[in-house]
Amino acid sequence: MIVADAGMLSNNHLTDLDTQGCSYGVGARLRHFPKTLKERILEVSRYRNVKGETIKVGVFRHHGRRVVVSYSPKRARKDADDREKALTRLMRRLKNSSTPEQWLGTSGHHRFVRMVGDAPIEWDTDNIKEAEAWDGLHGVVTNLKGMSVTELFTPSHQLWQVEDSFRVTKHDLRARPIFHGTERRIRAHLAISFMA
Repeated sequence: MIVADAGMLSNNHLTDLDTQGCSYGVGARLRHFPKTLKERILEVSRYRNVKGETIKVGVFRHHGRRVVVSYSPKRARKDADDREKALTRLMRRLKNSSTPEQWLGTSGHHRFVRMVGDAPIEWDTDNIKEAEAWDGLHGVVTNLKGMSVTELFTPSHQLWQVEDSFRVTKHDLRARPIFHGTERRIRAHLAISFMA
């Protein structure tokens, strides 16, 4: 079974895996789904409880694949805390910047601030509320039918542990993330990573 985070595989890649008969469970970009599916995903009250867990799970269909979404109160608290810390850092940068316009944009936490006319920069409360709605949600897209929800999320959790160790290593070495633009470089990077 192929396990990867949401940034690794596009819909075209998943279609290629389907045609080659490969099984997978990859992270889902929940906010990129069509509006009607996103509305259903956000109805956490309709999710079912996983036996013996505080986690709730919803199962959906998209392009013939299962989209399994879990909601965890613990993860929701972490997501909210991470956003609050990022907004505090961003506000500090805005106050210390002679050109606060450079911090405006649509990426990362920059989407939470805006400038209206000549007014000072302010919080974009609509974007903040929208982000809060996704707190605690984690999705996996899979073509496997017989695998239980717990079995499906176990490799994903193990992937998180591997990524966490990479994060620690990068921090200790002060290494920067590498972004590859061509398929050849991506393959080379993956090959080197697997050999290490």
